[in-house]
Amino acid sequence: PEMLLRVTIGGLTLTLLHQPPGLFPSDVLSLIIAQRFFSQLGALKDAAFGGRDFHPLRHCFEEAIPRSHVRLTGAAVQLTCEHKASKQLRGLNWDASFGLLEILECLWPASRMMGKPEYTQLLVFPHLC
Repeated sequence: PEMLLRVTIGGLTLTLLHQPPGLFPSDVLSLIIAQRFFSQLGALKDAAFGGRDFHPLRHCFEEAIPRSHVRLTGAAVQLTCEHKASKQLRGLNWDASFGLLEILECLWPASRMMGKPEYTQLLVFPHLC
């Protein structure tokens, strides 16, 4: 290959907020939500990214983002990008592998004072070792 880039990450999470139709938060509210989220993420470094599942992370995310969301969480993540080129052809190939992967939906009740969120595992590839 002309270029090969390989990145290994211990843990990765992508979080997407549920946004009810017609309800768009103001820039100020978005900033407050983001600041709270990132200030609380320090607790994740002490949580179990290397366990057999991501259940221990739920409490950290409940504190960081008390809003309905969909979350992709992966452990032992390896991203590979390979670029090949010849005079007539160019190719770019991406590959992602995970030791453990979960896509989880977290739905909070309309009144957050009424209880805990409900979780639905949308997709799980468990650790096989």
